Amino acid sequence: SNVPAESSSEVDNEGKGKIVRWSTTTDNILLDTLIDQATEGKKHGDAWEDKVWKVVADAISEKTHKEVSRKQIDNRLSIMRSEYRAFHELKENSGFRWCPIKQNLAASDEQWNEFLAVD
Repeated sequence: SNVPAESSSEVDNEGKGKIVRWSTTTDNILLDTLIDQATEGKKHGDAWEDKVWKVVADAISEKTHKEVSRKQIDNRLSIMRSEYRAFHELKENSGFRWCPIKQNLAASDEQWNEFLAVD
């Protein structure tokens, strides 16, 4: 297959529609488009104007040739929020630090074990 690893792909979910496999590239298109839309004043408090979702879907389609629905975009944003909250919790936990070389959170084995025992 000549499909690059970073591309987004779709598979049929037993007739339930297409499942989008989100990639770093697709995530970046989503976030960059939302930033642009917010800069253009299309976000009011926590609410986005309805037309923003078509702009996001069109940007993803144009750059990846994959179709995404409003529900798929909402689901991806929900997952990203959840992942960010987990990241932020770790980052704020004493003993954890950001490693700029590896681009991840680092801590001693003891700190990891202590953190994981809490959950």
